[in-house]
Amino acid sequence: MLLDYSITYYGINSLGIITEANPLMVGLVNLPFYKGFAIRIVISSIPVFLLKWAENKFIYPEAYTKLSAVVL
Repeated sequence: MLLDYSITYYGINSLGIITEANPLMVGLVNLPFYKGFAIRIVISSIPVFLLKWAENKFIYPEAYTKLSAVVL
């Protein structure tokens, strides 16, 4: 995800040969690289966090219950 963002950003802003169809990504690409990259890191970490959270449900059911209570 991060490599894709970097290549798309470079292609749009430096080369001008790539167009982005996703309106949310257009907003990220229009930001300075470091800001868009930081936001993309946060967006990319959400699925990892959710998968780890679901994994803990089966490995540590009591910890999952406590964590889900805090999140919700």
